Amino acid sequence: MTDPGEEWARTLRSQGRVDLVESRRWAAGFALPSVVFVAFGLVLAGVVQLDGGPPDLSTDGRVEVLLARLFGGFSTLLFGVALILTLRMIVAPRLAFSVTTDGVVLRAGWPPAPWNEMFAVEAVDLHRNRTVMLLLTSAEYDRIAARSRGGRLFSGVAQGITGGPALPLPTTARYDRDAMTDWLQSELEARRTAEPGTGATL
Repeated sequence: MTDPGEEWARTLRSQGRVDLVESRRWAAGFALPSVVFVAFGLVLAGVVQLDGGPPDLSTDGRVEVLLARLFGGFSTLLFGVALILTLRMIVAPRLAFSVTTDGVVLRAGWPPAPWNEMFAVEAVDLHRNRTVMLLLTSAEYDRIAARSRGGRLFSGVAQGITGGPALPLPTTARYDRDAMTDWLQSELEARRTAEPGTGATL
């Protein structure tokens, strides 16, 4: 069995970048429960009626029915948006992240997190999901986190796990987390050896 790290290394040397796209399987795993919750929400909201017809507000408890409809509407809206996003990922997967000769691009259109701003790469268990973390300098961490609210949120979560400035690689792509960690760490160490001063130090 071919080591994925070796394949990524060859691709990086030959093409100058390794692109990881969103996984259709990952999206499908979220699409199915979203369909269930949308259907459940439509029933609670009274949009879809089961046997017996809609509840009678005069006899079934006005407050309870209104709360059920409110919850149903919220569930339909929330999981409806999630369903649309996951279906988009299934039909037309986008770039999840890239590894280039300049660094790691955490989101399409963003500049890369440079190799010389990284301390190390670690794999951690986050809510039973294996996640690859880039340990960064404070300046680089702040630069990336400031780009969006989502960036600040994920940055705060990552920092709470690692105890220092860190950002997670997107988990929407399908790849071996430990193999990716080992490969990125080896790329970082190779650059430190070839170009002393490359890579941040603790």
